[in-house]
Amino acid sequence: MQLTPIIVNMMRYIKTGIMLCVFLIFSLDIYSQTSNLRIDSLRKVTKQKGLSETLLIQTWVNLSTEMVKIKHPESLEVLTDLRKLGQKSNSEYALGHYNLHSASFYYFNQNINTALSFAEKAIFIFEKKNYKNDLIDAYNIEGLIYQNYQAWTQSLQSYQKALVLCRELKDVNRQYTIMSNIALIYQNNKDYLKAIEYYKQSEKYYSKVKKNLSLANISNNMGICYKELKQPKLAEKYYISAIDNIKKIGNPYYESIFIGQLSDFYIKQKEYIKAIKYLKEAESIITQNKLTELEPYLYEGYGEYYLSINDYTQSAFYLQKANQLAPNTEDLQFDLEVKQLLFRLKKAQGNLSEAIEYYQKYSQLKDSLYNTDKANQLARWDAFYSIETKEKENQSLKAEKAKQKLLIRNQWITNLAVGVISILLLIILTIIFRAYQISKGLSKNLTQKNQEITQTNHQLAQVNQVKNKLFSIIAHDLRGPIGSLNQVLKLLKEDRLSIDDFKNILNTLQTQSENTEDLVENLLFWARNQMEGIQPKPKEINLENITLEVFELYRATAAQKDIDLHLQSTSLIQVYADPEMLKLVIRNLINNAIKYSHKDSQIIVKLENDMSADMVIMSIKDDGIGIPVELKEHLFSVDIQSRRGTNQEKGTGLGLMLVKDFVEAMGGELSVQSEVNQGSSFYISLPTSAISLKK
Repeated sequence: MQLTPIIVNMMRYIKTGIMLCVFLIFSLDIYSQTSNLRIDSLRKVTKQKGLSETLLIQTWVNLSTEMVKIKHPESLEVLTDLRKLGQKSNSEYALGHYNLHSASFYYFNQNINTALSFAEKAIFIFEKKNYKNDLIDAYNIEGLIYQNYQAWTQSLQSYQKALVLCRELKDVNRQYTIMSNIALIYQNNKDYLKAIEYYKQSEKYYSKVKKNLSLANISNNMGICYKELKQPKLAEKYYISAIDNIKKIGNPYYESIFIGQLSDFYIKQKEYIKAIKYLKEAESIITQNKLTELEPYLYEGYGEYYLSINDYTQSAFYLQKANQLAPNTEDLQFDLEVKQLLFRLKKAQGNLSEAIEYYQKYSQLKDSLYNTDKANQLARWDAFYSIETKEKENQSLKAEKAKQKLLIRNQWITNLAVGVISILLLIILTIIFRAYQISKGLSKNLTQKNQEITQTNHQLAQVNQVKNKLFSIIAHDLRGPIGSLNQVLKLLKEDRLSIDDFKNILNTLQTQSENTEDLVENLLFWARNQMEGIQPKPKEINLENITLEVFELYRATAAQKDIDLHLQSTSLIQVYADPEMLKLVIRNLINNAIKYSHKDSQIIVKLENDMSADMVIMSIKDDGIGIPVELKEHLFSVDIQSRRGTNQEKGTGLGLMLVKDFVEAMGGELSVQSEVNQGSSFYISLPTSAISLKK
């Protein structure tokens, strides 16, 4: 049985051990009630008259601490008041804590870049004032932020600094909290033995002081480590220890989660008697306490158990219930695992058509999850690179300022010497003038370098955006059809696919093949133009013939949706354009019109001469779903999010970008008019001859 996402992805923490500071998350509900009482008390103190400035500042610091810990909705307002008080009283202690608590606030709200900026400001103030006790918290939050970036080296360095101060100040409680965070870094990097070494030290301390929440967390992580090290007996020991410690707290929610995890462990170990025992225990807790949000995971656990013992009827019953509830969890990983189990079940039952259907859903969901994770990883790398770049720039500016200060000091000494030794006045003035020229030249060079850096960053951002788009297309739109084809070929090879099943699947494969062919053709055109540049080879051609040729390519596709293709042309229409580019333009626009048109509708292509401008106007009109206003702004750019068609046809968003580039390269213009549920009209203007093109 898998686990539900809680607060900050509780499911992934329990399953992989990558959550940070879970002792705080476990205790949020318990802590919240007590903390609210403290907040009310501290608010009253801040309103008292006659308080000393020191006591008032300390009260506001304590108030912001309590509010940020429980994510109080008024945290930001209190932090602002603390900053104003610090500025008014010129208190670096208050400003340091404003930055520290702001870092925690933005970290908890997943604004990592802002959190890191505040953490660095807090560290700067606390280091300058040698506030060692506060530096521990500042280094710790910095370590958490870097850990979120997966910048393991920087995170470990921050934790080590905090650990040194903890030992110096003999702060045992925070020392072992930080050691647990260090253990998580080693666990994330698959150095499980090193992680266990740190966990055992923390376990010994928390056992002594009887902190059951922290012990439950550590025991669970050690169970995960021993499982990865293929030591099931020790993994079982620590999983059970985690359950025992959570039972002492009396929290049925987390108790059922830990018990469900242990049953999942036993299923993987093929110890089915123990697995069903703990599954029933988890079910009892969930039922008694009405924990309906955990029911989908319970059903998945039962489904996997019965599938493992070949009871396909019971497995199907529970897996279908889990599949129905999966969307409500908003947990893609859970949904993915349910689809995989249903594929295994249908394959084991010999129901190959449904098995392929679930495999396709599994593949699509897996690709979507992969793309999301990849995008998040790229975003983390980009953000971290941006922070690293800013840090280097700050260091360069500091060095430049130091040089400037040194220059000013030298000038002061020189001016003093001028007053004493008047005979050297002319020489000294010459030196000052020369120094001024050098300084002016350096300033000019610095400005030029900054402009070059800004331009380079902009170009890199554009290249990275296009790269991400292509990776997404290749990973999702090419891998899915190929994966489906491989699965069918495998079934054919094993002689497990009947003729009826094959015929049912054949239409789907044909549609996927046609879509993939269009996608590959667009990608090849785009890649060639990126390498060689857009170089049209125009000549005078009959636009009506080209349009009819494209109609023939798409009549079958249009017929599947009972869509009629009409061409309206009053006379011989000649244009001066590249034939291959023009065909690709018309193909993409006709394909889109069919994709987003309703059944039993029509698509009208109209050709007209604009004599006043020596241009031909081509319009492609459909009565489909139209284009929302928010999508029109990005319609021809790389960051357009393609929508599915009226028959759930897939698109990439690459076609319209190519259409715009090719039309403009041939000396034409592209525009669109559209209203939601009223349809769309695309207008292309093209020159009629080489003379009109030059105009």
